[in-house]
Amino acid sequence: MPNINRMGTVYVPTGNPDTVNVAALYAGGELGVAYDWVDRAYQIVKVDSGAATIAALAANQLLYWKSRSQYIVTTDSAQAQGGTGGTNQFRNEVAGVLRCAATSGYYIHMLIRGRRIPIVSSAAAFVVGDWVVPHTTAPQVITCTAGTAPGVIPVGTCAVANAGTSPVYVDVDLTNIP
Repeated sequence: MPNINRMGTVYVPTGNPDTVNVAALYAGGELGVAYDWVDRAYQIVKVDSGAATIAALAANQLLYWKSRSQYIVTTDSAQAQGGTGGTNQFRNEVAGVLRCAATSGYYIHMLIRGRRIPIVSSAAAFVVGDWVVPHTTAPQVITCTAGTAPGVIPVGTCAVANAGTSPVYVDVDLTNIP
């Protein structure tokens, strides 16, 4: 029988998955669980204990996988899987979107799917329908013109035209890992 980590009932200590930032899980078996909440999907992960060494863990940043098997995420591209190769391999390791100002070493509910999600972006203009892809160094996104091969796994598509301000609103569609 296949193993699946999607659950219908998950404990959300704050009542809103976008604000969860806790030192310990209510039920340890929930680590890695993905679940749907209204019109969005989330996955329960642990923020790397050294994630804030590069920059503060601010809301709406991208998260990268540091350890898929332990469900550990980071905003530091050098600590992400593929981050030390020098060829930006970490850009294919996007885990989700951080929705709150998290604390290093704490557990969060990261967003993996949703419509019109604000994400910190570069100062480039975004057009509706453009691919939105990870930046080459920062935990933010850049644009890739529609009709152009993105070169990396896209975070989603631009949902609202943007004249070069941050954040950009994205229809996020990332795959959770079992």
